[in-house]
Amino acid sequence: MHRFILVLIGLTAFSLTAYSENELARTARVEASYLPSGIEWSVFVPSAGMVLTVSGPDGQYWKQAYSPDVRPRLAVLDEKGVPRREGLYRWELVVQLPARGGGDQPDEPNPVVSGSFEISGSTIIPKRNGAQPAMVEEGAPANSLFVDREGRVGVGTSVPRSMLHLKGANPALTVEDTTTGGRTHTLRGLEKGDGSLGLFDETAGLARWLVDAEGRVGVNTTTPTSTLTVDGYIESTKGFLVNGRPIGGIGFGLSGGSQPLFTEVAGKAIFGTGAGSVDTAVNVAFFGANAGHSNTTGTSNAFFGQAAGYANTTGGGNTFVGDGAGYLNTTASDNTAFGYAAGHYNVTGIDNAFFGSEAGVNTTSSCNSFFGRSAGYNNTTGSGNAFFGTRAGDANATGYANDFFGFSTGVKNTTGAGNSFFGDMAGPENTTGDFNSFFGKEAGWSNTAEDLNTFIGALSNGASGITNATALGFRASVTQSNSLVLGGVSGSNGVTVETRVGIGTTAPDRQLVVEGSQAVGKFRRYSATTPTHAPAFLFERARGTNTAPADILPGDYLGKVQFRARVGPAMPEYGALAFIASDTSQNGRFSFIDRDLVTERMVILNTGNVGIGTNSPTALLDVAGNLRVRGTILYGAPAVAVPDYVFEPDYPLMPLGELHSYLKKEKHLPNVPKATDIQQKGVDLGELQMKLLEKIEELTLYTLQQAEIIERQKERAAIQEEKAATQERRIKALEEMVNRLVKER
Repeated sequence: MHRFILVLIGLTAFSLTAYSENELARTARVEASYLPSGIEWSVFVPSAGMVLTVSGPDGQYWKQAYSPDVRPRLAVLDEKGVPRREGLYRWELVVQLPARGGGDQPDEPNPVVSGSFEISGSTIIPKRNGAQPAMVEEGAPANSLFVDREGRVGVGTSVPRSMLHLKGANPALTVEDTTTGGRTHTLRGLEKGDGSLGLFDETAGLARWLVDAEGRVGVNTTTPTSTLTVDGYIESTKGFLVNGRPIGGIGFGLSGGSQPLFTEVAGKAIFGTGAGSVDTAVNVAFFGANAGHSNTTGTSNAFFGQAAGYANTTGGGNTFVGDGAGYLNTTASDNTAFGYAAGHYNVTGIDNAFFGSEAGVNTTSSCNSFFGRSAGYNNTTGSGNAFFGTRAGDANATGYANDFFGFSTGVKNTTGAGNSFFGDMAGPENTTGDFNSFFGKEAGWSNTAEDLNTFIGALSNGASGITNATALGFRASVTQSNSLVLGGVSGSNGVTVETRVGIGTTAPDRQLVVEGSQAVGKFRRYSATTPTHAPAFLFERARGTNTAPADILPGDYLGKVQFRARVGPAMPEYGALAFIASDTSQNGRFSFIDRDLVTERMVILNTGNVGIGTNSPTALLDVAGNLRVRGTILYGAPAVAVPDYVFEPDYPLMPLGELHSYLKKEKHLPNVPKATDIQQKGVDLGELQMKLLEKIEELTLYTLQQAEIIERQKERAAIQEEKAATQERRIKALEEMVNRLVKER
């Protein structure tokens, strides 16, 4: 059905004439302004609100309240811009006059104004019908309203059977209170044809009561499930009668002899034969035969069930619910017991809470909380315990400060103290073990007398005799005291896969993965024993499995550290540092491995030899390839003598002639390795340096010898030159003499 919608336009109300409030109330005037595009209503009373109701074609009906500063308006077009359905519309406006004199209702009835209009051709046409006491519109169905000779009124029928008879496909009777704060109620069925009848508060949108087709009555609910279903509280000032008799008798007194409910005595509610028979206290509630039977002055007690709190005399602040619950309690206070025989034998223990059939049935101690059937059943003097679950702490007698949660948790514990067991059958075998914490189904399943252990995870466990050990994870197992194990260990306690531990990551792909923006870790160790006790990592390698280990083989990596870096979307290898076993006699090498994780670039043997380009160095530094030194090489004391002996007087310096012959024959200097030996065996640089120094010093001697020879030759040449000059002077003198003699002739 097309829903009728009003489009509201807020308009500020204003006064046209200065009237007093009394005058305005008596002369309240409502105007409906008909415009081509819509209709608008105005009321000329200050602070007056309005409630507008409109009905239209095809059963359209709409009602809404407006504040004093808002004027209702109906447009020809709806909110989607579509013309409204053509036909006759009726409206009714209730003017809500303001209250005066401090009251919440006006002094006079709220005026009601009505009218009608027609929408035709997208135009609103007002109807001027005038006010009439009764009206039946033209075209109304037959028997819309019928009054017979007996004064019976029929709506939709011409044969009314009562003073008012409504008949139709979905008949309803609406009562609308136009007073300020009034509501509209409708008497109708819940759904058409469902056979129900109910009273509906149309203002609040709630069902107040309803009778369904089965005769079931619902109060504040439309789905009654019994003869009377009430969604809320029921209050009685006289009590309840069953078959004309007050509730009493066995249990809650639904049969047998009755004892009325004592509502006339302040602070006292007693139901049941023998309940509170000698009670003189107030603020008590005893429900059930013999409940609180012996109570005299104990106050603030609530006992529910056959013989609940039967022996209580002066104990106060107790709550016992269930047949025989708290039966023997006499003077103890502040106990709570729920369930058959719960806390049955407790006499003087205080501050206990027992929930469940036979929970804490034998307890005489204090400050216990037992929840579940037979929870803490055998507890006698153990205090400060909390047992939750069927048979939790069933055998506990004197153990104290235990917390057991789950079916049969700590079921065999007798004297063990300070234990916390959480999970189905956690710690099932523990008897005397103290201060253990087991979390998970059957966690700590074999622990009996061991202390200070923590097992977290279903079926997590520890070996017999260990203490202060921790195992975390499903089927995690620890076999050594003072140890922590994370996750299950493959081959142990039924585990078939290795556990991966992640710190800072949700998807570890190794047994331990640490991620984060801080330093990965810090290691600090305190020891005054020896200088070698420093923080250390220990790498151990074996072949086989952890349950069937085997010896290593030569070439096995005993430990490796790989280096990767993010480049694009990947994490490529940059290199690794590993220790590789050379044999099975504790010989091996540190190896710097290239990015392919195979090629060894540099190694350090456990003998101290360093190899570059070779993984089997035969000297302290063995380089297979070129060596460049950018700086000074400082050579220590050579293994051979420094050749200063060359300058000794008796040094046998080889004559140059012999040296010349030797070089022609041997093709290398005397006392220097030949090329083939160097290529095949290498060379001792220190020894070679000394040999070269020897040759340099020999060369120095040869140079000095040559210098002496050259010096002597220079002297001879000078003498020869002087002689030649003398001869030349003599020759020149003879030539001059001959020339003079010739001239004289």
